[in-house]
Amino acid sequence: MSSPKSPYGEMVNDIEICDLIDACISNQATPAQWLHLSRLIVEREDVRACFAVQSMANARLANLLQLGEENDLGVFAQIEQEPVTRIEPSPPQKKRRIGVSSEALITLCCGVAVVLIVCVLAIGSWLVFPSIDNRPIAASGPVPPAAVIRQVEAGGGEIASFTEQELFAAKIMELPRGKYEATTSVGATIKLAGPIRFRVEDHLTWRLFAGKMVVHVPPSAKGFTVMTENAAIVDLGTEFGVIVDELGVTSVAVFEGRIDLTSGEMKRSLVIGDGFTVREKGRIDHLPIIDPMRFEEPIEELNPPIITDVQNNSPISFGTCQIIRGGFQEDSLAYVDRAHQWNGVDESGLPAELLGLDYVRMVNDWKFDEQILGRDDLEMTVTFARPVVVYLLADERVEPPIWLRRNFAKTGMQVGLDEGDHHCVRTGLSYKKEQATGPGNSIDEVMRVWKTELPSGGELKIGPYGSKSSGWVVPCLLARPL
Repeated sequence: MSSPKSPYGEMVNDIEICDLIDACISNQATPAQWLHLSRLIVEREDVRACFAVQSMANARLANLLQLGEENDLGVFAQIEQEPVTRIEPSPPQKKRRIGVSSEALITLCCGVAVVLIVCVLAIGSWLVFPSIDNRPIAASGPVPPAAVIRQVEAGGGEIASFTEQELFAAKIMELPRGKYEATTSVGATIKLAGPIRFRVEDHLTWRLFAGKMVVHVPPSAKGFTVMTENAAIVDLGTEFGVIVDELGVTSVAVFEGRIDLTSGEMKRSLVIGDGFTVREKGRIDHLPIIDPMRFEEPIEELNPPIITDVQNNSPISFGTCQIIRGGFQEDSLAYVDRAHQWNGVDESGLPAELLGLDYVRMVNDWKFDEQILGRDDLEMTVTFARPVVVYLLADERVEPPIWLRRNFAKTGMQVGLDEGDHHCVRTGLSYKKEQATGPGNSIDEVMRVWKTELPSGGELKIGPYGSKSSGWVVPCLLARPL
């Protein structure tokens, strides 16, 4: 007699996936859980093998139960109630039972398991790659929506009049000018600026044809994906913005955490402060500057910024500075690649003259050279769209250079810097510092405020600046119309 064959496949080393398979096989899963398992079966061979093992075991158990008494007792209860097996001759008047070999029973169970796997794969393929013309299908209960969308503000600042809507997979939405917010079934929240055209592919995937969105993804929705004509943006626990303009150009900015950006054969991992554009599939270009409001505001509602461009001579290729409109205030973020915050040096707070101004959130790693060492030759050129008053916040640990004393006037104002924790996988720089809220608390460094005017706007050169021998931070720039 041949030895029994070992079961096909192994258990998945992930308790959540095992629980998910158990729920689906026992018919206790929700529609969302079935969708999640279907995607896993399509994408992962180990999950397919584990599902096969569980299905085979379930089918064998079901068949064993059918061979016993036809009642609702469990198999173990049935075994406990049976007396010791005795071999007795069958009454001559009864018909002989047809014997079923264990090999035939196993074959039958395997066949049932294979049919189940094929059905689940077919359903998973349909859910992961839905067609636009999907028709309703019969279900045991109502299918939950992929998201709920509501209007925050109508175009032109009017009162919102949009009726809250539920969004389902494969439905294309076209929204007029205005601001909207969607809450997805997986916990992600999405800010949308119209006019916008998009489609919900499934609970974890949206496709943006034109318009703007800012996506905030909690850990529970990790892997949320935004597709465009020439790019795919996959969340790794973050907040990011996406714009598809009238020419089909995709712009991506990371405001928190990190993402994977893929276009054709090109792939980049982006972290907080990074920004890129994709003009055609397979071509990813660095964004020189990011205006976060461009990702949240309808184009018609957005006035041209005071600060239009920032160029620098840093060899650091990562990190994109940001224009923060009207955002200089207590606890505002100082750099795109640090947790540093601006605060008043004492309880009186930030200087009133600076509150609410536009400022450039710089990249503090610009102070490093190719070997991630301090430098003394950092230069920046800032462009202004109209006449402005410019304020420069310079680290007091750096001796004021000649160009600063010649082109700027020293004011009596000071601004504090509350640094906080920092860890960077790119530079290896890591430290922990306490960080507090409000003015005068946990101030680590002091910045001196310098001032100048540009009656015609245009370009302003800053630098060379820095120090190789001491710690320092990149200067910050603020501006207001003249």
